[in-house]
Amino acid sequence: MNVVTQQGKPPNVVIHPAPGRQKMPFLKTVDEGRVSVIPFDAQQLVINGVLDAKLFDVSNPTTKFLVRYTDARITTANLSENLWQQINPKAPNQAGELPGIAKISPDRLFKPLDAQSTPQIKAPKAWQRGYTAKNVKVAILDTGVDQNHPDLKDRIKATKDFTEDDNVVTDEIGHGTHVAGIIAGTGPEPGVAPDADLLIGKVCKPYGCEESAIIAGMRWAAEQGAKIVNLSLGGDATDGTDELSQELNTLSAKYSMLFVAAAGNEGRAESVGSPAAADAALAVASVTKDNQLSYFSSRGPRIDGAVKPEISAPGYAIAAARAAGTSMGYPINDRHTLASGTSMATPHVTGAAAILAGQHPDWAPARLKAALTNTADPINASVFDQGTGVANLDRATKTQLTAEPATLKDQGTVTYRNDGTKPVKLTLSVPTTITADRTTLEVPAHGTATATFKVTKPGVIIARDNNNVLRTAISTQQKTEATAQIKVQSIARDGALNGTGGYGFLVAMANHTNN
Repeated sequence: MNVVTQQGKPPNVVIHPAPGRQKMPFLKTVDEGRVSVIPFDAQQLVINGVLDAKLFDVSNPTTKFLVRYTDARITTANLSENLWQQINPKAPNQAGELPGIAKISPDRLFKPLDAQSTPQIKAPKAWQRGYTAKNVKVAILDTGVDQNHPDLKDRIKATKDFTEDDNVVTDEIGHGTHVAGIIAGTGPEPGVAPDADLLIGKVCKPYGCEESAIIAGMRWAAEQGAKIVNLSLGGDATDGTDELSQELNTLSAKYSMLFVAAAGNEGRAESVGSPAAADAALAVASVTKDNQLSYFSSRGPRIDGAVKPEISAPGYAIAAARAAGTSMGYPINDRHTLASGTSMATPHVTGAAAILAGQHPDWAPARLKAALTNTADPINASVFDQGTGVANLDRATKTQLTAEPATLKDQGTVTYRNDGTKPVKLTLSVPTTITADRTTLEVPAHGTATATFKVTKPGVIIARDNNNVLRTAISTQQKTEATAQIKVQSIARDGALNGTGGYGFLVAMANHTNN
């Protein structure tokens, strides 16, 4: 196919059918300059969600596909002339499913996230109390690592390449090495978790990070026993139901591991990308040295209204390990460079989570996540910009109280858990846009208590006593557009119903407002 563009006119598509498909009808749509061409025999599969509609975006064509099978296997396939005949040998009939295949989607490119960002996180008070993440396994899925770097070589316990690069984890970019240095480096700017054990998975090439490689890396990290996984990479904004996010959720639950992911550097609302958009991920925003939200930091909410990002962290002009032969950031000497971005904010939270995991090895990922968000320090920004605030490792390692889940959407129950030896009486404080079923509650020693909330406008629930302040973000998304499902059935000239031999069609609708 060729896409023809003319100034002032919508793009046009010249279709060149493959051999044997000259009579195949196609549905062409143009939306904000993006052109989609879906052949008739794929339409029902798109409707049923078996084929990702982005496969047919000819304005941004893909050459590699991700195939998820019903038995949970994932493989990749390159574009070829006979690929469709192999997948759907019964064409041109409109199949509604593909035997053994759950979904086919583009093998999307993700990228390391670099930009100006925030100051370094402070963790010395936690170290002084003996919390250093000793023996905690932290996986870094990134561009690889400089294994000979003096700040890192004693911390690296395992490596693996997922980029088809002959099993070499050499970091040609410097991104992964810098991230590793922030987490557990021993140089002039020590890492947040100086005694953590690092598992390095190379999932990114110089041009980006293939989704299939990221998934393979996440599975490897799980099998290696990682407790925390750092993902300083991201793709397009999603509602958390994309393939990568769903895989993250599954692995988090199955292996009890917390994924910490960069929110992104888009600098606008509803731009938190996958995999940070996953329910189980802890999405990290970026703030400046004076605790102002970085202009570039991706804002929430998630496109379905959920709270994302959930926490903020420092990352501006961070001095950490520089991979040999690289020039990423602002090199200050042969071994160290300054770099900024949500990519740099994320490993600060990863290091904080690793220290908490070392302090509380029995805590599940959801509780680690809640402890960090509960104890964050708020800044002058909305809940969809900062989450609950900037990570405070000192408070997180001191607290004996946590509130789960870390965030709520629309309404729900928060469980307050007390690990202390004495009961705690909490006062609940909420804005007028949030209703609660009580204003105080008593949490027994080594016990729990609950409160239920409902929201009409996003905000933060605050529970406090004389010694504790717990923050829980709650969101809602008010829809002003009317939506409805329309079912259309057609009958072909031979009497067959649509989709069973006749020529089916899709109905496209535009949004309209009434004045």
